[in-house]
Amino acid sequence: MNILTKEAVAPCLTRNADKRRLLMYFAKKNAEEQVTIMEETVVYACESELCNGWMRQEFVMDNHSCPMCGGALKEEVRELPQIRNDFRTFR
Repeated sequence: MNILTKEAVAPCLTRNADKRRLLMYFAKKNAEEQVTIMEETVVYACESELCNGWMRQEFVMDNHSCPMCGGALKEEVRELPQIRNDFRTFR
């Protein structure tokens, strides 16, 4: 891996400055890794073995039926990534 240092780049800058050229050095910055927060979440999962549908408790309709196959839903607890739910309802 070839890493450019200030000492290695400085001669190029002065040489190109004389020729009125612009030398640009792009470095990949260390991107901050987003930490995924996992939490135990209540979900409703379809009881049918042929269907793998499930949804979080916050998004379940009143009828408690699977939106994919229409089967019954059972309550489970799963470890899922935390989601932001500070959304505003449309008015």
